[in-house]
Amino acid sequence: MEKMTAARIALESLLPQSRLSAGEIEARLKQALSPAYWKDLCPRMSMDRCMDLEGDESQALGGQEQGALCNQLMREGYFQTRSLLPDTVTMRMRECVEILRREGWPPFFTYVYAEFWQAVRIPALRQVLTSALGEGYRQVSHVITHYVKPGDGVGSESGWHPHIDFCEVGDRLTVWVALSDATLTNGCMYLIPKTKVSESVLDDFKNMRPIETNELRRLLHGTRALPVSAGTMLCWEHNVIHWGSQARPGSEPRISFSVVFLKKQAVPLDIDLPLLEINTLPGFEERLRAIGRGILYYQVHHLVVLGRFAGFAERLLVELKKESLYGATQR
Repeated sequence: MEKMTAARIALESLLPQSRLSAGEIEARLKQALSPAYWKDLCPRMSMDRCMDLEGDESQALGGQEQGALCNQLMREGYFQTRSLLPDTVTMRMRECVEILRREGWPPFFTYVYAEFWQAVRIPALRQVLTSALGEGYRQVSHVITHYVKPGDGVGSESGWHPHIDFCEVGDRLTVWVALSDATLTNGCMYLIPKTKVSESVLDDFKNMRPIETNELRRLLHGTRALPVSAGTMLCWEHNVIHWGSQARPGSEPRISFSVVFLKKQAVPLDIDLPLLEINTLPGFEERLRAIGRGILYYQVHHLVVLGRFAGFAERLLVELKKESLYGATQR
């Protein structure tokens, strides 16, 4: 813990030198606000709707399959689909992430493109989420795209440490979408089914209290690795302990994105707003707001990359006629 704290302090001390300058912010802002810029940057991606995801019934889930997923979610707190997205779409989306990285943009900016909204609105997924969350569920407005590169297990070369997404149960779900194969070597997801976690252990975990050795053994024994192919979707409740493992040297990057959905009756947090409808795709400015909010919300997990763009994100939100949303950026 002391080493982690020291490393974080060292990273934070470097932030002032790494942040975008005022001139860089203005130049990037001009690009970000231009739909033409994004269209030219990734011409194979869609700004309006992705026709490859329109009316595709080839990946439909049958009633029995939907029921099994819903039962698993109710029983264990998560489910895992088979691949639900066409290979042509996941390939373009991976390519988009790589292009943005090459141009110095955080991968959050993939959300200017329709595919990153439409992929989690396909009928196959909506049917399962409607069963789990009820009619009229909505999407929260902070978004994230993940890029885990192979290396020696430091910095951005691993997924997040074991954590839970939120303390409340039953009113929200995270959907995580693999854009590349997530394997045991490049940092696939791991989780502990809720049937393996007692209420007392979960409370200890939430409050960062030590866990007894016998309980830790039981948690480790109940852990599940979830290697998946590109186009697969994982979904979990917000009190499920989960994490992404480290990517071994020589493996392929693990690329994915995730979003959060909320029951219609649930009371949203300030950081959830504005809530987004699932029956339509957000407009260009709504997408930019979600990107800006995501950068500020998640920078605690990606201090170097997102800390560099924090000032830009605040400037972007102001430019979009939204006040800066965050007095605090931590979860």
